[in-house]
Amino acid sequence: MQRTRRSKDITLRKLSVMTGISLNYLSQIENGKKNSSLMKLTIIFFYLEIGWEDLFERIW
Repeated sequence: MQRTRRSKDITLRKLSVMTGISLNYLSQIENGKKNSSLMKLTIIFFYLEIGWEDLFERIW
C-alpha cells in the first residue's frame, strides 16, 4: 500500500482526508502494526486505485 501511495504522490495526510480514516490508523496499517477491516481496505483501495486482483498478484 505504501509503495502505491508514494508512487501516486499521495501523502498519508491526504489519504486520511480522502478516506476519512485517521492518519495514525493508516500509518499503523502501513507499518504492519494494525490489521484493517475489509470495509476500510476497500475504501483505501478505491482511493489508491488498487484492484483486488492487484493485491492477490502480489501475494501469490
